[in-house]
Amino acid sequence: MKPEGSLVPRPSARVVLLDDASRLLLFSALNKEDGSVRWFTPGGGLKPGESHEQAALRELQEETGLTNLSLGPEIWRGRPWTAVRGGVAYEVRQRYYMARVPAF
Repeated sequence: MKPEGSLVPRPSARVVLLDDASRLLLFSALNKEDGSVRWFTPGGGLKPGESHEQAALRELQEETGLTNLSLGPEIWRGRPWTAVRGGVAYEVRQRYYMARVPAF
């Protein structure tokens, strides 16, 4: 792992996706180290040259199959946090956007 002073930036975009009944889509993942469950909104890292908005829409399509969405405004910027993947320490900086869709 890299020393704390040399974290690799990892900008990302997430979407608070609500349907017409105000239900929120969340995914879950099991932490293999401690058995806890982590809940999170759709989204992920930006590709080179991609805006946060473009990444949010791409990730929604990849993770849900939804296309032709109108992305709402940026509603929050998460506090940076560190994630280690493949021995590389990343500083994750997330921007959250709102989107509404019919129930699916």
